[in-house]
Amino acid sequence: MNSHDRERLLKEILPPDDPADFRRVSLEGGLAGLRREQRRRRIVRFSAAATALICVSLGVALVSRNRSENKTAQVRPTLATASLPLASHVEFIDDDQLLALFTNQPVALVGKPGKQRLVFLGNSENNSAEHPF
Repeated sequence: MNSHDRERLLKEILPPDDPADFRRVSLEGGLAGLRREQRRRRIVRFSAAATALICVSLGVALVSRNRSENKTAQVRPTLATASLPLASHVEFIDDDQLLALFTNQPVALVGKPGKQRLVFLGNSENNSAEHPF
């Protein structure tokens, strides 16, 4: 590097002869850096708040969806059926016979054939006394 290049480089690095210009440029550069940092922090805070809000919304939606789904029937053994001896033969009924047992109740068979579930579509509290099981 020759002396001319050194002088040019030193003029770029060192402050100008007028200290007021140097202070102004330095102050503007510092303020611009602070504004950038403040903007970055604001964006990070907003992104974190938006992410938290989305996560909470999805959680509430999933919980309410699970609660609103139709509940499958759960058959509990009663004293009358618990005291009966177990039969070695189980009689199977078809779908129409099963649905005929619940003529006054909104029910449906849901699922693939062979793996269907009987679903009570009405309010389980009101229909619980009407179940023949």
